Amino acid sequence: MYKALTRILKAVRCDEHLSISLILELNWLVIGSLWKDDDSYFDAKNKGQEEGEIKRSQNLIRISQGNKELLRQEPLSNPDNVSQNMSNLIESIRRTEKDVFERSAFLAQELWLHQPFVEGNKRTGRLLTNFLTMKEGYLLFVYEDKNKNYNSLLIEQYLESQPYLILNYIKKKLNETMLNQIRINKLNDKGKGFRMIL
Repeated sequence: MYKALTRILKAVRCDEHLSISLILELNWLVIGSLWKDDDSYFDAKNKGQEEGEIKRSQNLIRISQGNKELLRQEPLSNPDNVSQNMSNLIESIRRTEKDVFERSAFLAQELWLHQPFVEGNKRTGRLLTNFLTMKEGYLLFVYEDKNKNYNSLLIEQYLESQPYLILNYIKKKLNETMLNQIRINKLNDKGKGFRMIL
């Protein structure tokens, strides 16, 4: 995850745009060390999956609570249409007049629902949320407990048709991060004012 985060920071610094190649690179930086383990992803490898590529075989969205499976369904994209669907998704995000928070929440949701990768779709979505918001000048924020917050809210938003859970979570976390940074700056600078840090 460190390599993926470093890549995000470089992409922001170099003013890169959201692209399929950036999304792919981030995903494989997230799961690459696991992929290299011969025992990991045995099924995907047998179906021809190569490192650094969008999925080549069908995967599933599985939602469980404890030992009980709540949902099992095919994602919105299959291996035949995933590349085109990802291109359409990126183009939608580029064209929209929505603010960065709505674009980020939408991207995170759609990556999860399309499942373009064999693994790491939600992790990649979390990284891309930071990428989009940091490009707009916001601080990097941390998902303190990704399983109790981001992941569960993404699922709750989908299962219970509550459209703004992820959007509100992103806004809340960024607000907390900014307020915390202001507090730290005041302590360090003895009230000299706020200074944006990248």
